[in-house]
Amino acid sequence: MELPRANACQSAYDSFYETEPGVFAYWALCEKQSDDLGFDYLGAWPLAHGFTHGLGIQGGVAGPVPDGEHAAQTLDSQAKLEQQGIFLNKHAGTLALWLNADAGGYPLMAESMTAIDGKSSVAVEVLQKTDSKELCVRGSFRTRLGESFHVEHCDLRSDSWHRIVMTWNEGELSLYVDGTLRSKVSYKELLDDAIFYYQLFPGCCETGKQMSIAKALIANRAWSAAEVGDDFKPKLSSPPAGGVLVLPLRLGVIHRDVLGYVDANQDLSPAPLAALLTGLKLAGVTALRYTGGGFPDADNWRGGKADCTAVDGQTTPSRTGTTSNTLQHMMEAVAKPLGLDVDMTVNYGSNPPSCDDGGSAQRNGADLVSFANQERKYGINRWEIGNEQYSYDGPNIDLHPNPYFKSHGHELSTYTTYEPQFYEAIKAVDPTVRIAVPSAGPNPGYDPLVHYQVPLLKQAKFDALILHSYPIVDPITDGSTLYQERVDAGTQVRGTLLSFQTQLLNAGKPSGAIWVTEWNGEESGNQWSKQSMGAVMPLFTAIQIAEFMQAGVEFATWQAQGETAVCSTYNYDAKGESAYNWWSGCGNTALVYTGSTANVGEVQVGLKPGDLMPAARGFQILSQSGFVKDGEHMLRVQTDAAGAPWLAAYAATHNGSYAVLLINRDADHEHAVPVRLAERRAGDAVEVWSYGKRQYDRSRSGDWQAGPVMTRMPSWHDGTEVVLPPLSVNVIIFR
Repeated sequence: MELPRANACQSAYDSFYETEPGVFAYWALCEKQSDDLGFDYLGAWPLAHGFTHGLGIQGGVAGPVPDGEHAAQTLDSQAKLEQQGIFLNKHAGTLALWLNADAGGYPLMAESMTAIDGKSSVAVEVLQKTDSKELCVRGSFRTRLGESFHVEHCDLRSDSWHRIVMTWNEGELSLYVDGTLRSKVSYKELLDDAIFYYQLFPGCCETGKQMSIAKALIANRAWSAAEVGDDFKPKLSSPPAGGVLVLPLRLGVIHRDVLGYVDANQDLSPAPLAALLTGLKLAGVTALRYTGGGFPDADNWRGGKADCTAVDGQTTPSRTGTTSNTLQHMMEAVAKPLGLDVDMTVNYGSNPPSCDDGGSAQRNGADLVSFANQERKYGINRWEIGNEQYSYDGPNIDLHPNPYFKSHGHELSTYTTYEPQFYEAIKAVDPTVRIAVPSAGPNPGYDPLVHYQVPLLKQAKFDALILHSYPIVDPITDGSTLYQERVDAGTQVRGTLLSFQTQLLNAGKPSGAIWVTEWNGEESGNQWSKQSMGAVMPLFTAIQIAEFMQAGVEFATWQAQGETAVCSTYNYDAKGESAYNWWSGCGNTALVYTGSTANVGEVQVGLKPGDLMPAARGFQILSQSGFVKDGEHMLRVQTDAAGAPWLAAYAATHNGSYAVLLINRDADHEHAVPVRLAERRAGDAVEVWSYGKRQYDRSRSGDWQAGPVMTRMPSWHDGTEVVLPPLSVNVIIFR
């Protein structure tokens, strides 16, 4: 396999910020070629060609840190790099950038974020002294009332790199230059509840002067003085050549319920049910979203027929009795025997069977919770109000007056008018439950953010935010998409999750209150491609679950089980044909094969009822190895990106020791990887769990039963070395 070209915008310095707490947007403006500006970014906001205005920005300028990267420069101050749709923490945050500018007696903006539909802004500006080789920098903070506050420092050398950091923190604005606090002022009021328009080199006028910027970032918390010092002179530990170093910095808390699945009308008649239970137990599934997909807002929880889809002109079918799939049967036959934690999606959109109005908070909310938790004692703790009510091109149904999706996004959502009624009615029945709302993202554009998301955060009543994550923009290919740290891979979720944390902080909620109730590896979550039945899917699922845990996500459910559970020619996307796979022309996103299904174009590939499909192997190894352990913490990991570009790595605390997740994205070669622990030098034993292409290849003869294998290694000293098979997921448990 030919590996992707090295990422020119990647260095040890960058990796310091990939897991720095609070940093949710980070750009290294660093390409060496002046005609080929390219950008690292952590979040969902690439500052790329499409967002470059003016002709005065060029690359090739030597950067401030000797890491092989370069900076971006403007000479005329009329060009700018920009993006919109970014949330700032109105209570506390940080802007930081490296800056190098001429002297010359003119003001010049370096970095600016301005509220859309608001009065607030934050900015860093250069104020250069007339006829002097020195310059000043000023940080500006304008509140939601339009009142401005400034912090300023002068006597800086021109034509020299300086690290500028501005923080705001509950009424205190601070400016740090080169790691030292230089100015501080108190302010009143907060930033707007709004999305922000971000610009580097915002432009002011024709100056003919030089300004260079490198390594700009935004954090959703105010750095302490010690953290600013670490930023100026980061303590970059060196991983072993071609290997991994596990560092003690704790990231997100691990929650067992990231190993969940979505029910999309799975057949629960006897034979498929038996197969489903066998497979879910084998995969280690811990959670269930019921109901899923386009069903919830046409669902009749009482078990009768719901035909609201026809009333609203949608094509999503209602549940029928032919699948034996009812709330009672699902809870009694699946959730309770397997000990699954359940998230129930409430029908916000309609009132079946008459379908004459928007969903009733009493009938669809309070009565349902009373039936489930008081009468039937199901103990369902998680409830979400409606499905994707921010989407105006999806299968959602909303018969309330002036629903958002029928306005095509140009009017305010009415969701925040009616959703609080559901929250209050449900809490009145069972105040112990938690309630979440569907949240737009990632980066859905101006209309959903302004007309749905911002009002949601201000006016809805909720305990958590729902994210639906379909990060694949292009089909998986063995040497491209799985490299999620590359801009063109399209699989970045880290910045999206941290942006959601920012929104939760603004709403006064815990930053980890995120439920990813739909996610999978299909292009935009739609058609089933060859990759879904290939050896890359366990790698993809393991990477995404690790990203969820790193952000502290509380709950995540794979979409979906029940849209048929076979390798099907229906809904097939042929664009992923380069993915490593023994079976062409069919695909599916199910976790478990539950038996042959008529009229779906099934291709017989040797699967037997209860067998795991490829995506589930990623769940299985994370579960069986014990990597996903409730209450443990993810840890910062540093890898040798240059020596091992094929390697993805994560780590966590584990029973007083450590667990390390290593993924070999090379389809052709095994690799020996040294692993070092920064705070532990020796131990009694090492367990190595592995699943990869070697086990998957048995499916060529119709045998899908090969699962992860575990080997034990003797006592270890100063880390260990592990051989990773091609295209494999590997978990190393240090005892």
